[in-house]
Amino acid sequence: MNFTIERREVEIESTFSPRLWHLVHDVPVLYEALLERLANIGLSDTDLRPEAGNGSVGGTGLGFWLLGGKVHVHVRLDSLRLRTSALTADVLAAADGVVAALQQSSRNALRFRTHAFSCACHGLIEGMKAAEFVGQFVPRPPAMEGLGDHLGTGVAYYFGEAPPTVSSTLTLDASQAVQDGLFVRVFAVMDGTAGTIPEIHALAEERVRTALASVNLETT
Repeated sequence: MNFTIERREVEIESTFSPRLWHLVHDVPVLYEALLERLANIGLSDTDLRPEAGNGSVGGTGLGFWLLGGKVHVHVRLDSLRLRTSALTADVLAAADGVVAALQQSSRNALRFRTHAFSCACHGLIEGMKAAEFVGQFVPRPPAMEGLGDHLGTGVAYYFGEAPPTVSSTLTLDASQAVQDGLFVRVFAVMDGTAGTIPEIHALAEERVRTALASVNLETT
């Protein structure tokens, strides 16, 4: 069945080993690497916004937007988080530039421990409402007296290790953003084998397509 995505949010959070100590020590080296690597897409020193967090060392962070607001980057001592509506070619290139800058500032000592990938989509299934679609997987709701009529059903499936994936989850529910639409979220935790954003994207894309195909959904 064809699934037409109308809204989407993608998030990648990668954890570091060792920690990115340049975020609190020798900060100009980190900033200069970011400005050098991302100057071609318009990043300037006025875009970089340091965060003190809760005042602890671990709460220190750095946030900035790239590509006119298409992707948000948040760097912490132990992780890098990217949020965007779609991993298009320009977003992938920009994100990879961020990783290159972090590695440059740490003199290539920075490595990834894990990658957590989330793709949350709202869209329409051709010829079928979301409630009917999800109802295939949970055909009979429990009888619950005194709680009102049954209004809908959601399901979540959890899967174990399949290297390089450590674990993954597929969630199906009625969309709160698209009328009669379906909400689908694919979440996967991967080991640190992938070292670049395009490599992470390739693994994640395969996982999303596999998850959708498992419930007979296709999308571009």
